[in-house]
Amino acid sequence: MVVLDSELLVNIKKLKQKLKSKKEYIATMKGGSMRPFLFSGDKLLIKKVRFKDLRKGDVVVFTEDIPLLFIHRIMKISKDSIITKGDDRSHLDRRPIKSKEILGKLVEIKNKNIDLEKARWKIKNKIFYYVTYIIFFLNNVRERVIKHRQSFL
Repeated sequence: MVVLDSELLVNIKKLKQKLKSKKEYIATMKGGSMRPFLFSGDKLLIKKVRFKDLRKGDVVVFTEDIPLLFIHRIMKISKDSIITKGDDRSHLDRRPIKSKEILGKLVEIKNKNIDLEKARWKIKNKIFYYVTYIIFFLNNVRERVIKHRQSFL
């Protein structure tokens, strides 16, 4: 989850309007779904991005119909939506995120002087994507093995 201005969290429409009027904004990370990549308290620079410019492994901020923002990594991209996952989670998010729900892409972790647009951080970010994907895959295999064993009992 990401926190911006607490008064805006009350009204999702106001929040979306404010974010749409800016090309970039700073947010504070709250929660642990993106550990070990992001931690609570991290200051994040989020920039608007066109949907067609998003790539697997990018970390995006999105909203749902509740007054909260979420920040997760893109695992899959389709024609008009993405599938996301928190790095610290063993499962994909519960539903696809439509392009209109995406408010921006993480480009910098300000308090750590990490610029994700630089080549070395693009590579490290991609490594996080692959590690996250492997963990997701192994958890699925584990769950299938458990179900298969239970079917014999």
